[in-house]
Amino acid sequence: GVDDEPVHSYVRKKVLDELKDVLAKKAQSVTQADVVALTALDDAVDDEILVPVDIRERLDMDAKAIAAEAKHPKKVVQSYLRAADLFASNPEGALETKRPAPMTAREWREPHALESGSDDEIASEDDADSEGEGEEEEVEGEEE
Repeated sequence: GVDDEPVHSYVRKKVLDELKDVLAKKAQSVTQADVVALTALDDAVDDEILVPVDIRERLDMDAKAIAAEAKHPKKVVQSYLRAADLFASNPEGALETKRPAPMTAREWREPHALESGSDDEIASEDDADSEGEGEEEEVEGEEE
């Protein structure tokens, strides 16, 4: 429920705003491509703004609800709009300085690039190990 801890994710502000307008006008329909664009952070240009949303409601859904929602892109977009509203409402009363802030796609990529960079290094070491000796791979796995 909404009492749970917040679960923050980022979406593309430009796409979120466009979809909010589309839903408000009720003239156009929302497509699966719109949903993909909303969360395709890697596709955002460096200076595009990403905004935090609180997706705990989406995580509370069971598999059946997720599958049903996936057939209706409009419902998915509406749930992301609710996630944006939930984040904005700050129900847990967290200090602004402790909450995720909007950032550019470049800023979002930098820590993720560092994280994935180190993961890639580990993965490539593991790949090299699995081709050769398996013992080293097990030792590395235990250290993590």
